[in-house]
Amino acid sequence: MAEKRVRILVSNDDGIMGEGMLALVRVFGVEHADRYDVKVSCPAEEQSAKGHSITLYSLLEAERYVLPEPLADIEAYKVFGSPVDSVKCCMLGSFFGEEWQPDVILSGINKGANTGVNVLYSGTVGAAREGTINGIPAIALSLHFDQTNKHHLHFADAAKALVTFVDWYCVSLQNVAFRKAFENITVNVNVPNRPGDTYKGWRLTNQGLSKFNDRYVIEKDNKNMLERKGSFTALLKNGPDLKNHTTFHIIGTMVVTDESIDFDTKATHEGYISITAIPLIPSVDDRSAKEEIQKFLSTQ
Repeated sequence: MAEKRVRILVSNDDGIMGEGMLALVRVFGVEHADRYDVKVSCPAEEQSAKGHSITLYSLLEAERYVLPEPLADIEAYKVFGSPVDSVKCCMLGSFFGEEWQPDVILSGINKGANTGVNVLYSGTVGAAREGTINGIPAIALSLHFDQTNKHHLHFADAAKALVTFVDWYCVSLQNVAFRKAFENITVNVNVPNRPGDTYKGWRLTNQGLSKFNDRYVIEKDNKNMLERKGSFTALLKNGPDLKNHTTFHIIGTMVVTDESIDFDTKATHEGYISITAIPLIPSVDDRSAKEEIQKFLSTQ
């Protein structure tokens, strides 16, 4: 009798055509379809930095979506909402039938690292955390890149590297003590943007305090800015008073303040795949989860 495949729900915050999500689905849903039953529920459009927001006071729409080949046979929905909406309405709305509920949620692979303080803003982590809240083991996955290597994103290498960890994680979930250790823990994995054969290895890390140095820049041509932003359609129809209306866009650079590779941002910048156990709330004890992750690292 064939073993039951692990049911994986894949989501993200980069949207239904996110390159990292497609790479992840290809590896787990096609190349390893013998042991993983993959479904997809993602935002219809990019929803970066949406954190754990959900849609409350407006209708939430979702529609079936056909992924590009060779992924067309994998069932997918695009949701006109946040990353958390995509996960939440899939679990509660029975997108894939009453009998199909995920065993594990994978969120990503995000275009850009989710480490340090940025984790608080992350829609990728938010989508995974929604699984944790609902008792479903969840992993957030992100690809770190910077200005020196942003033109070639190694999503395929990252997805293939993650198979070893996800295999171990899913098998280990059959152990009651292991599942208990991760009961209120979201696993956050960040992979450096480099060829897979140049990773320095896996590293158990703590969430650090590195963050973006942000600032808002006033858009000089307000009218052009309004025309480019669909959310300002109503303002355009009503004839906005451009003299009293100012628009901004945010810019910033990542400042690495953590000095040790025991922290997520520093480890990823140094070429390690960072694994961080993120408690659902600060009072959750993450020591057992870290001990389990250390067992995985000892085999690598």
